Amino acid sequence: MRGVERRLAVFCFGAAMLFGCGQESREPDDAIAPAGATTGGIAWDLASVEGKLRAAGLQPVRAAEPVRQPFMTVAGSLLNLGNGEVQIYIYGDASARAHDTHRLDPHQVAPPHMMVSWRMPPTLIVSDNLAAILLTHDAALRDHVRRALTHPSHGGT
Repeated sequence: MRGVERRLAVFCFGAAMLFGCGQESREPDDAIAPAGATTGGIAWDLASVEGKLRAAGLQPVRAAEPVRQPFMTVAGSLLNLGNGEVQIYIYGDASARAHDTHRLDPHQVAPPHMMVSWRMPPTLIVSDNLAAILLTHDAALRDHVRRALTHPSHGGT
């Protein structure tokens, strides 16, 4: 009987290593934006985000009510972009932002073991103290917003 218990323990340990390890320490930012993506040290605020989006040719329309996600420690602002929408989360600094975003699955834009029913496919975009969750089916819009919020060459404020 001890042999069976030992094999079961080894199997459970192996399964835990395979399925449990690595997910929390994975840094999804590299999959969303270039490594260390910044906008030249910009301390983002909502006005600068809107300015970058307008400078990129988009027409963001701000919703009146804040948006909240249970896995984000700050309230966000919702910007309608026509063919999509972007939730904007502004943190005090990049490390506070990273505290919330480092644990998110880059494809599901949710913590491991949490299912979020997004209205459209989500994309997480991070830059310095900014986290943005873009919801759109439009691949061109996705790329346009990503460039606007992660590259300093897109002007704005």
